[in-house]
Amino acid sequence: MKTSIGTLLTAVLTTTAGKIMTALGVSVISYTGVSALQQQLISHITQGLGQTPPAALQLFYIAGGGVALNWILGAFAFLAGWGTAAKLGTVFNRK
Repeated sequence: MKTSIGTLLTAVLTTTAGKIMTALGVSVISYTGVSALQQQLISHITQGLGQTPPAALQLFYIAGGGVALNWILGAFAFLAGWGTAAKLGTVFNRK
């Protein structure tokens, strides 16, 4: 009896173990992508701040610029995690 790869994948991915493996795979890929994107963003911000004069940079930090950057990057990480968790939730709710 011949079975195609599509039939085999469908049978594996409809089981609970298959759903868990799929969810873990999606989360690992999402985490890796978000982490790479965040590192690139931090590198661009650091490079941009490195080109500013030291006095202006000190004023930026005194005014709370560093805290604001932490909030923005933290919000970005939270939203990425929230979106990934929402997608994983839909995987387990399907029947």
